[in-house]
Amino acid sequence: MKRLKLAVMLLLAGTLDAGNVNATGRCAEGRIFAADLPVIITKATTDKEDRLVLFISGDGGWNSFSQKLVETYAAEGFNVIGLNSFKYFWKKKTPQETANDIALLLNTYVNEWHKQKIIICGFSFGADVTPFIYNRLPQAIRNKIVLVQLISPSSYTDFEIHVMDMLGSGNAVRSMNIVAEVKLMDIPVTCYYGEDEKEKPLGAIKKSNFKVVILTGDHHYAKSYPEIAKNAL
Repeated sequence: MKRLKLAVMLLLAGTLDAGNVNATGRCAEGRIFAADLPVIITKATTDKEDRLVLFISGDGGWNSFSQKLVETYAAEGFNVIGLNSFKYFWKKKTPQETANDIALLLNTYVNEWHKQKIIICGFSFGADVTPFIYNRLPQAIRNKIVLVQLISPSSYTDFEIHVMDMLGSGNAVRSMNIVAEVKLMDIPVTCYYGEDEKEKPLGAIKKSNFKVVILTGDHHYAKSYPEIAKNAL
């Protein structure tokens, strides 16, 4: 039990301390909090794409995986909006509440960056919630979305962070069926799993505009960042 408490404390310390927000809404390390959302902006190395990427992190927050993936997108010419799921979903949200916030966020940067096409990418917990968000966005925003990427989605979710899940000890049943929600999506969806992952819950889905790509490695995709980013081109 003492080890568990220590692990939780270290996890929270490493994830929650993401820089101090000042009066302008900006903080250290490029993080920008738009409309009180925990957002991380990563600009393209050379802005050569007519589309932007919204990346929704896993429940571990803005970790090395998130940073490396968005940097890979940026190297391919994409501006990236990153949402820190740990902070945003620490307090339980509803799918519609989240979709409303995402719509505001996307409208802001579509206009600021003069982009007319959007890619949404979610990792792990972020992949779990993405189908519910997409299906509740205003039609005007959905018309701009050209691709959804789901990296290691599971079977069920509930729009709330559970620390025990992050530590690999959670086993509670969630109520929101991800497979059923994906089947309602009317957009090209690419779903990624690591070849070493034991469970691939969306692997059996058969529908038009939906494909599963198996990548080298496990849940953390240490060598697969370039392939995920290049598939967005």
